Amino acid sequence: MNLNKLKALDSVNFSANNPALIAFEKLSRYILSPVTAQNKIQTCWFFERARGQYKTLRGREGFTKSHQRAFDFKYLKTQMLQRLSWQNISIRIRSWMVKRFIAV
Repeated sequence: MNLNKLKALDSVNFSANNPALIAFEKLSRYILSPVTAQNKIQTCWFFERARGQYKTLRGREGFTKSHQRAFDFKYLKTQMLQRLSWQNISIRIRSWMVKRFIAV
């Protein structure tokens, strides 16, 4: 029986302190999302620069049930951007832009 509960490190974990990612994280904390049909009020985005950051911050700020609800209301789980998904999106956008530029 293996009692070691540590998770393996990925190479992307070492780039979490990239200045561009830190700046993007700061922007995501105060830029409000647009009002949609599903969400009638503006909430904040949450960019998860390091794995588990959302859960850690929720636990730190939400030490009571009312604080947790306020955190969940401000940072909707559906508006959480993870670093890996953002990198995949940016790669797709770059490839689309290259295709459009070449096609023009």
